[in-house]
Amino acid sequence: MYIALLITAAACGEVWDSDKTSAAEVEAPEIVIPDSVTFWEHIAPVVALRCAPCHHEGGAGPFTLLSYKDFRKRLKTVHAGAAEGSPPPGGRIDLAEIQLPEPDVRIPFPDTIQITGSMRDRFYLAKIGFELPEDTVLAAIAFVPGNRQAVHHVNGHLINYKPGMKTDVHEGSWIENAEVRTSLSAYEDMKIANDDGSYPPMRVSAFNYLPGTEAVRYPGGIGTVNISRKGAFLLNTLHYGPAPKDSFDLSEIHLYYAAENAERPLLELHLGTQGETDVKPKFVIPAGKKAKFSTSYLVKEDISVLTVNPHMHLLGKSFKAYAVSPDGIDTIPLVSIPQWDFRWQYFYTYPQMVKIPQGYAIIAEAEFDNTIENPFNPNIPPKTMQAAGRNMKTTDEMFQFFVNYVPYQRGDEHIQL
Repeated sequence: MYIALLITAAACGEVWDSDKTSAAEVEAPEIVIPDSVTFWEHIAPVVALRCAPCHHEGGAGPFTLLSYKDFRKRLKTVHAGAAEGSPPPGGRIDLAEIQLPEPDVRIPFPDTIQITGSMRDRFYLAKIGFELPEDTVLAAIAFVPGNRQAVHHVNGHLINYKPGMKTDVHEGSWIENAEVRTSLSAYEDMKIANDDGSYPPMRVSAFNYLPGTEAVRYPGGIGTVNISRKGAFLLNTLHYGPAPKDSFDLSEIHLYYAAENAERPLLELHLGTQGETDVKPKFVIPAGKKAKFSTSYLVKEDISVLTVNPHMHLLGKSFKAYAVSPDGIDTIPLVSIPQWDFRWQYFYTYPQMVKIPQGYAIIAEAEFDNTIENPFNPNIPPKTMQAAGRNMKTTDEMFQFFVNYVPYQRGDEHIQL
């Protein structure tokens, strides 16, 4: 790949002559290759955009890539990762990058979370109240972890309180050990209800976070969110992975105002464990065995897919998803990760929306390795694994596929995301 070759040459402090490379070796011929390459002119901008957000001190990446010295030290690793399209798995380093600007509003956690080095998962149910100048429309909501090495995932719901229905949006306690609490009792402790005891509307999955993900801002009013002046974010759940030493977290939620009203709200399909489709065969991975599973969803109307998110844990080995026509002739590829890496849980956004017609089946297939040969197996000796409860520990297992979409409109295929 062009970037892999470019990174290798420049990080070595050498000059790369494009005349010595045949066209067959260049996978991205539409990119103009310079006659010579230097680290600071050609590589550093790519590193700043694609590597540094995770590969910095305290970031999600296992080592830093902030200087030429850092980069040269990890040259073989970077070269191998770029050549394989990883990280993230199934992705590749690209010169064309879009980053969110500074947020219009920052909403920090009300206090720091103390994380003990006990090597156990910790789950919270948390409410973060807010008060804005007025009702408005958001283009994006981003969860920004303060401790990227500790926060494993967050599912964020939005609660909008109507005028006069809630006096104090900040009251209520956070819930630790959330896996042993029922939703109703937890909601009571967090003071989710209106002052009169009724419950406000809640937008489920207004934002999500997994290691390596960044918030997406879609064009043309797609995926915008209406937000009330007074409301709260319900983190259900806030998951911290096992930690070897004491640390803390002080995360934030960033709000980005939209220039236009919500025209096409984003919808979500949840396939697989804890979702709306069955896993076949039953999701049980015997000790010492490898296993394959699939799940499928019949599309009920023409849809335009923007983003997909595969999700497995430590036993996952590969993941593939596609849509197929009723006659089996037409296949639409969606995502393929031949070498699953639990450390990177990406939301993959397409360059343009992908149309899936009514009647097509969305199919996800995954492989799992529950043998002692799997270096990531959390159990030695291996033990039989099956889908656990609502709050999944890192050492539990799951098979999920999330599809973010809008109902299809003519011309969606040409909208640049």
